[in-house]
Amino acid sequence: MDKSLFGLEGKVALIAGGGRGIGRSSALYLAEAGCKLAIVDIEPAHADAVVGEAKKAGHDAIGIIADVRESSGVAKAMAATLKRFGRVDVLANIIATNYWTDTLELTEAQWDDVAKGTLRYAFLTAQAAAKAMIAGKHGGSIVSIASMSGIDGAPRHVAYGAAKAGLIHMTRSLAAEWGQYGIRVNAVAPGSIQTPKTIARTTPERDATLKSIIPLARRGVPDDIGKVVLFFASDLAAYVTGQTVLADGGATCNFSFPPR
Repeated sequence: MDKSLFGLEGKVALIAGGGRGIGRSSALYLAEAGCKLAIVDIEPAHADAVVGEAKKAGHDAIGIIADVRESSGVAKAMAATLKRFGRVDVLANIIATNYWTDTLELTEAQWDDVAKGTLRYAFLTAQAAAKAMIAGKHGGSIVSIASMSGIDGAPRHVAYGAAKAGLIHMTRSLAAEWGQYGIRVNAVAPGSIQTPKTIARTTPERDATLKSIIPLARRGVPDDIGKVVLFFASDLAAYVTGQTVLADGGATCNFSFPPR
């Protein structure tokens, strides 16, 4: 990898939810491009595994065990990152909360949990990262994982879709407000991605159905999203802000048609 293309050599990336799936892929791509890593996860084993991978490849990385759904966890993650590296240049917001529940059965508590673990935390982490970037007078990049569910409607996704739609709008608003500080804010909206969580709940029949409505005829993998996160974080996207890119294999182009 030609690191000079990305302009990330020596910069610091904090990955909220960096222990598995899209978070892991994003972290390792950022490391390959030259970033030092702060892997934030609620599960010590997951954070340790990614830190171990990064260090084995010769990269500088630390694991931070914190629940960033709470403001105290955000403060802990940011303080540990600044103590170790002295700065934050990239924030990647990966985590989300969802309930695959019929809307008529969705509880108020579940709705609140999705909002907290998908949208509110992303605001808190973005706010904390922006404060550090502004204090350091070096700008930076904030990249959040949205979803095609935040763009198109889907059954049993009302809370998740609403939270992701809010995340997309927040991305645009923060980009408009923080551009003056050299902070770019963008989002990636994945389609059907094969992460450990989604693989566990997908039957062979549903897997076949999903593939049949995706023009590229395959479900995505975490690396498909990690590469887009790297793009947004890097100088390749130096004049891009406030944008949400769909990375869904073309699924949202094809949902109105029956499976072929």
